[in-house]
Parts: sequence; structure tokens; C-alpha cells
Amino acid sequence: TRSLLNPSLISKQKDDYELMLQRRSQWSSVTAPFKTLSLSFTTKNFYKNISLGGTILNDIAGDSRFSTNGISLSLAPSFVFKTSTIGIGLQAGLYQRALNYNNLIFLENEYLKTMKFSFFDFSCGIFNYRKIDQNSALTVGASLFHLNRPKQSLINNDQVFLNSKFVFHTTYSNIINPQISLAPTLYFSLQGTDKEFVFGCGSTYKLNNNVNL
Repeated sequence: TRSLLNPSLISKQKDDYELMLQRRSQWSSVTAPFKTLSLSFTTKNFYKNISLGGTILNDIAGDSRFSTNGISLSLAPSFVFKTSTIGIGLQAGLYQRALNYNNLIFLENEYLKTMKFSFFDFSCGIFNYRKIDQNSALTVGASLFHLNRPKQSLINNDQVFLNSKFVFHTTYSNIINPQISLAPTLYFSLQGTDKEFVFGCGSTYKLNNNVNL
């Protein structure tokens, strides 16, 4: 969803309302499948130029049934100018993580203090959409997740945190002709020592006034 990339992007959607359901299953050939289910709802300009969004997340990983369940809310005011739009987004979430040891075998005793823990998570973001000409536009955005670096330990270790994550993204939208448009996109993220760089391109083909591919 847009809020997972940048909370401010919920104010950039074309329609007044958007409902999105996502389901993912992976690594079933290696271990118990990792399953992710999310449901998101956003409403654009529900009050003046302020957009609102919410996401419910359920994630279960591996033989330990390591689960992450939570809900997040995003609030994004936008400021519209003659050829550009600036959006600012704030996001707050409440999550719970838990383990199930019934299917695990340990070579020695493990002294874990708790089977589950809860935490708040705060994020923010900003984007700038600028129209270059009648057929092209550029969107540039940046976001920062896990601002409060919530604790992530099952043994009450105060030194284990969820590192803050910085994301930069940009998309150039170009209408080639009345039927075809392209949107090359660049994405970069940095979290602790982990870095990710992705480049891709989306394309849209207009079948008629009601259907796009």
C-alpha cells in the first residue's frame, strides 16, 4: 500500500476512496509458508485537504509461527499550488509480536521471558508532485519509519531495537500517446547496515474510458 512506502502518498490517490486487500505466501518449499495478509482503506480529502488511511496487518512466519499483528493509521494534509502539490504524512501503529514453541526443538534450555510483546510505531513522510508539461510529471518523496525505534526483544533486552528506516523514491510519469503512458520509478532504502536499490517501470494501456491495463 502507499502508506508502507510513504504515509504522505495517501493524499495522492486519484479516487476519493480506495480499498486494497493483499495476500502473500512464500518459501513453502523450504519450511512452513510465510503468510502475510493486509487490508487497507484510504479516503482522500475527507476533511478539506486532509486524507486519512488505515491498515490492518497479519503476518505469520515459519515453524515458530512468529506472528506480527497490528493496525496503523495515517493522516496526510496536502497543499496544492498552480503546478505542484506537496503532501506531508504522519503514521502511528500498534503491533503485537508472538512466538509458538510447540513445533520447535532446542538442544539446550532457552530462558525466554515472554511469548509475546506489544509496541507502538511512528513514521512520517513527505512528497512533492510537480507537473512538467501537459504530458509529464515528476514525483519525489522521502519517508522515515520506526522513528521511536521500538524494542524488539523476547528476553527483555533493552539493547534490541527496530532500527529506523529511511526511504527515498521518485517516479517520472509520461503520457506517450492517448492510449499509452509510462512511469519509470526509482526506490532506495536504508535501515541500519541494510541497503536496497530498486529501479523499474510501470506502463498503462487505455482500452476505453472505463478500463485501463
